[in-house]
Amino acid sequence: MTLTYAAARLLRLLSREEMPLSCLLEDVPKYYATPETRIPCPDEQKAEVVAGIVKERGYEVIDVDGARVISPEDGPGAGLQYPARLGGQMRAKIKERL
Repeated sequence: MTLTYAAARLLRLLSREEMPLSCLLEDVPKYYATPETRIPCPDEQKAEVVAGIVKERGYEVIDVDGARVISPEDGPGAGLQYPARLGGQMRAKIKERL
């Protein structure tokens, strides 16, 4: 979906609603996030690094399109989807948990 198409769909939705966008978004969960960090890491070591995080913290891993470590409280964190790099971004429902 292109940005132009998405914007057009949003405008169409808003033209049919009596409420402003801010009211429509009230029920959408809000997350805080750090900038994404990409750390050099050989491909053959990435799985070991993520396994260490999972073992230490007991987090779930989603392994579709790489691997994402899921914090039960806050959602996705580290990922393996980049060649020769370990990508990481922390997300949290409460800013102080970043």
